[in-house]
Amino acid sequence: MEEVRNLRVQMHSRKSLYNDSRFCSDNFMPKKPSVTEYLSVHHYLNDLYKYRKQTEPDFSYELWAQELDFKNRSFLRQIVTGRRGLTSDTAKQLAVRLNFQGIERQYFDLLVQYSRARSLEKQSLLGRELMSLLKSEHSQQEIEDYCEFVSATLYPKLQTLLSFKDVRKTPEHLAPLLRKSPEEITNALKILERINLATQEDDEEWKSVPKSFKVPEAIGDRNLLEYHALSLREAIEARSLPKEQRRYLSLILPLNQQDFAAFWEEFNKFKKDMIRKFDVEDLRDRQLFQMNLNIYAVSEEMVDSKIDPTPT
Repeated sequence: MEEVRNLRVQMHSRKSLYNDSRFCSDNFMPKKPSVTEYLSVHHYLNDLYKYRKQTEPDFSYELWAQELDFKNRSFLRQIVTGRRGLTSDTAKQLAVRLNFQGIERQYFDLLVQYSRARSLEKQSLLGRELMSLLKSEHSQQEIEDYCEFVSATLYPKLQTLLSFKDVRKTPEHLAPLLRKSPEEITNALKILERINLATQEDDEEWKSVPKSFKVPEAIGDRNLLEYHALSLREAIEARSLPKEQRRYLSLILPLNQQDFAAFWEEFNKFKKDMIRKFDVEDLRDRQLFQMNLNIYAVSEEMVDSKIDPTPT
């Protein structure tokens, strides 16, 4: 259960700010509690109430219950103090009323599950997801010179390998992992160094400059389109791999423009969930896998309720 212990250590120093007696000092400007700095929903709500009370003298449980659309202040007080647990409906209501968006909403939803976990195994799993969520949010660096970065499919793979702790990061050790020659890896490392993504250490090993990276979204960009074309060619060549190392899936769906946008949003959530779930620091017993998603129209839009066949 090392993940849970590590998460508690990480959070303790930050959370202590809200329990410090200086919080009530006249000369101390209170900081609004951030849900991503807590391991307990109840502690967060309790500190949020104290913050509101500190900054808004007339604030009360009665006013807060009205804001959150709770039936009475007693019900809210029991939740804040931990005497009443959070149901799924209550948690959803809180998330909406507290206006959690993006990373905060994802963290809050996970935190509710973490707080309700009854087994150490479940708590450990959720603890890892919380840590991965924070790490992916706060350490992802957007690559500025992405045009050169995506000019070869080797560069993102190599950059990913540099992030693992247990990988020997020399061309001789990296080459067989990526099925390349040491010379190819050396040249690729120099390019990554030129665009400030990698650096060579004194012991001649290389390391990644950002712990995590992302390529900016630029729909229609010629360089990204070419990168995806290269990736698709590699995916076709992967047919020769053993079935344990590859999967192909095809799906046809009827979508309008709103459906298309909703599908893309759902897939992005799925992508983030997979990154959180499988984000590890060691490569031992693992291989890098690449997934490409291609979604495109295969028919014309049917505008009328019925399309007559073209007369012959």
